[in-house]
Amino acid sequence: MRAWGTYDGDRLVGLMATYDFTLSLPGGELPAPGLTFVSAWPPPTGVGACCRG
Repeated sequence: MRAWGTYDGDRLVGLMATYDFTLSLPGGELPAPGLTFVSAWPPPTGVGACCRG
């Protein structure tokens, strides 16, 4: 499993995780991520750090 976090300063405000899978296709296989969950802390302003570029 792999996990990625989004921080606002020292505070964890968003998190997502994936599992590694293998996608079978005609002619071979490819590695593919499988998204298992996404979570975000709702900020009071409605504009979260997860949406910032």
